[in-house]
Amino acid sequence: MDMYLLMRGSSFKMNMKTVSIGNLLLLLILIFFQSYAWYYLLLTVAQLVFVPLVLHILLETKGEKHPFLVFLFTIASVAVFTLQVTGDTMLDGFLVCLYILYTAVIAFIGIKRFLQRGFVHMEECLIELGMIHLLVGGAWYLAFQLNLNLGFSPIITWLTAIHFHYAGFLLLVFIGFLGRIQKVKSYSFIAFTACVAPWVVAIGISFSRFLEVVSVLVYMVAIYGGIYLACKTPYERKLQKALIPISFLALGVSIVFSLLYAVGNWTGLFHVSLSFMLLFHGGTNGLLFAAIGVLGWYLGAPSSKAKEWNFPISNIRGWRKKRELEKLSEPVQGLVEDMDIYRLQALDREVRRFYENTNRYQLLARVYWHPWFLPFAGLYKIISRFVQQINLPLTPREIEMTGQVVKVDDAEDGRESVRAWIRKVDNQTVFVALYSFHTTKATTYMNIALPLPFSTMIGILKLEEEKGKRLSLSSKDNGEAGIYLAIGKSRMKLPLQEHFTVSTKEKGNLEAIHRMTIFSIPFLTIQYTIKQKD
Repeated sequence: MDMYLLMRGSSFKMNMKTVSIGNLLLLLILIFFQSYAWYYLLLTVAQLVFVPLVLHILLETKGEKHPFLVFLFTIASVAVFTLQVTGDTMLDGFLVCLYILYTAVIAFIGIKRFLQRGFVHMEECLIELGMIHLLVGGAWYLAFQLNLNLGFSPIITWLTAIHFHYAGFLLLVFIGFLGRIQKVKSYSFIAFTACVAPWVVAIGISFSRFLEVVSVLVYMVAIYGGIYLACKTPYERKLQKALIPISFLALGVSIVFSLLYAVGNWTGLFHVSLSFMLLFHGGTNGLLFAAIGVLGWYLGAPSSKAKEWNFPISNIRGWRKKRELEKLSEPVQGLVEDMDIYRLQALDREVRRFYENTNRYQLLARVYWHPWFLPFAGLYKIISRFVQQINLPLTPREIEMTGQVVKVDDAEDGRESVRAWIRKVDNQTVFVALYSFHTTKATTYMNIALPLPFSTMIGILKLEEEKGKRLSLSSKDNGEAGIYLAIGKSRMKLPLQEHFTVSTKEKGNLEAIHRMTIFSIPFLTIQYTIKQKD
């Protein structure tokens, strides 16, 4: 720890790059003096040089400082070097755990970045998944060093470790960088394929030679998609226009031999030796893909376009707090005091009356779960009966939702003009939703919070008028609209979308339709009949 404090206080600029450059000396020593086969250095060069240089580009070139990570990398480098130059010793377990700790911290940083943003910016999701893959690669490295019996030969265990360092980390980060610069229509498909490919390959190797062939084909889609992106991307520097496409083209060549190797093993018609694969495939990936790719991105790495969400969120969390809300007894007339805050030019009078006088209306509903989602809805029903939030029936029979709108202490919630709409079916709570609003860049959003255990689900809805005097409330918008999960101070955008339409059927009666999707796939529709009470 004294070393860590010294690194923090030193005037010498100690970072991932400087340690990586120092590691080149360790690498030279291993090249000339290690007793293991040469191909074991393919993983070592990734651990000591390629991966940390990419982490430097990701985490340190924009002014961020991670002294603890640099400290861990320094001792992890010494550990990796020691494991390479010594035989089996009693310290092997301790040394490899130092490397595992280092990769675990990288994975934690990736998870933290994801939680602060959520399911937006596919390119950032790729990068963060790559950071998590390093921990997976570290686990396989541990299995190899400790000779753990996982049902595979030692060489396959080692190859899996190298697989998650190169294909699981470097490839995903490089494709993520391409997405930061430019995203063509096919980018999401290519990125998704790159995400699943490392796991498909691992499954194929583990269970079936036919699946291994299929997994290589999946990988080819990701790699040739990466070549396409690399050739179309406008780079900051001219030299990058040569280096980065060459890096991806090297993968495009080496993956052909991987396919031949897999097909040969499956059919038995021909044979590609593992020693040839190590020499050609491993050498090509290490020297051309990784080395040239790292150099290319070091010349000019694009900045992230992701932004942190700063809209106000409810401080009310948890099951007990929700129970306390249900006991509030100070009623207010409606969900909104004055709909004029949303600056809607021709809002239907009956729709306005409903939002400003919600307690004067009766709510009937039919819940339609889409067939493909019913098994998941059934599983969630077990939980929702306990937490009594989004506690919807599984059948489409008409139900009456009773309840009231009550005032919530703004100081406790953290937002302004907060009202809780508590809805029940047969005295069982189905929704406790806390309504507020906020304005960003001249757009006023409806800000709805649903307290959950240790968190809050937040719906940020943009209000617009549609044809036929219908009011549209949608989470799909280029601004802040969306569905989020707030954990602590983080606001994670979820792959959920919701859209309400509210319209008048006849005087005093309205209808509303609530549609929800996940990854753009519909899974829930609720039809409401809203009647003014006598």
